[in-house]
Amino acid sequence: MTTTMMNIRTNYYDKAFDYVVNSEGGYVDNPNDPGGPTKWGVANFREKVSAYEVYKGRQVSAKEIEDLTIDEVKRFYFQCFYKTVGADLVEYPAIATALFDTCVLYGIQPTCKMAQLALNDCGLLLFVDGVIGKITIKCLNEVDTVDFLNCFAARIIQRIDKIVAANPQKFAGKKAENGWKNRTRHLLTLAKWEPLNRKLIK
Repeated sequence: MTTTMMNIRTNYYDKAFDYVVNSEGGYVDNPNDPGGPTKWGVANFREKVSAYEVYKGRQVSAKEIEDLTIDEVKRFYFQCFYKTVGADLVEYPAIATALFDTCVLYGIQPTCKMAQLALNDCGLLLFVDGVIGKITIKCLNEVDTVDFLNCFAARIIQRIDKIVAANPQKFAGKKAENGWKNRTRHLLTLAKWEPLNRKLIK
């Protein structure tokens, strides 16, 4: 990979991180939310180990979540979500950011499966195993960005509908359902990031 390409992809993460953080918001600690204390999307679950605790290798207190710095969150997200979901290998920022944002919300394997299903919907047939490997990355770098974003968003909406159907009293018509779907639809606006960066790469 050339130095120019590496610099372009580094800039992708800076922009993708800003996109995700702007969607997540600041510190909240709702006692009725099993997500527990959360800041910029980094949670400290009340009933299970969080990704951030795995990253730190120990239990994390609510105070530590409240005191998180933006630089610490940026390092955590890059190592545990952006790289893990393969976004650092994707050539185009819209697709990389869509994968990253979805991974923060739904986790690595669900995001990988939805991406693979979306690629199949776009006509790039591959096995759906929930793992972003060389073949999936190759397809992500070949697919039309607008087509992928539309198919990916549709697959995410399907997942949201299943989550809501499984617990309608908790989610149906509530702030969570509406928020998830609005955030998913907002992924479609990432298409406007595309033309300039494709010219830079080509």
